Amino acid sequence: MQGHEPFVSYEGLEQLHRFLFVLGITHVLYSCLAVGLAMSKIYSWRRWGNQAAMATGGNLQGKKIKVMRRQTTFVFHHTSHPWSRSPILNWMLCFVRQFRSSIQKSDYLALRLGFITEHKLPFL
Repeated sequence: MQGHEPFVSYEGLEQLHRFLFVLGITHVLYSCLAVGLAMSKIYSWRRWGNQAAMATGGNLQGKKIKVMRRQTTFVFHHTSHPWSRSPILNWMLCFVRQFRSSIQKSDYLALRLGFITEHKLPFL
């Protein structure tokens, strides 16, 4: 073409292609790492679920009352802190908490039984 300059030089286009390739590979690797870490966290809770399934042979009504009490304290505990009123502080706390102790065993068991009871599922 006479009298026209290309918008991007061939060298610039090559650099752009390399950048996009590295960006794509980084995205895929980060996604695989995030899924792997999430799966390891969820599989660590399986032990608690198996223990709860083995222990459901007892008094279910007493467990429901105990769980409802625990769910009430769970909600109160997670909404009564000063940082729960600020969205930025709440986000920072949740971000840090996901790497440490995201949930305790008692909270997991209370939420599990509450979910099973609410959706009228069999106690497994």
